[in-house]
Amino acid sequence: MLGLLALGLGTLIRRTAGAVAAVVGLFLVLPVLVQGLPPAWQAAITRYLPSAAGQAIIGRTKFTPPGHLLSPWTGFALFCAYAAAALTAAAVVLNRRDA
Repeated sequence: MLGLLALGLGTLIRRTAGAVAAVVGLFLVLPVLVQGLPPAWQAAITRYLPSAAGQAIIGRTKFTPPGHLLSPWTGFALFCAYAAAALTAAAVVLNRRDA
């Protein structure tokens, strides 16, 4: 799913460096930026980030506080929805730009 999400973002951006930066930013930088929000917002937003949805598929680790992850199937469905949204947007933009 991560590969499909990255493919969708890469097709949208159409530059290698920009696509790599977007994927790294989405999975590594965005969770750090969310930590700067008020604690009530953090709890509500962090669960639905793509990185947390991917972590929910694997399960809880020692770095994940209890209650901060979705269930595994819900996390997988959310991760699939992110990939589907990126691929759908990429298909629309690709048809408009290159058709």
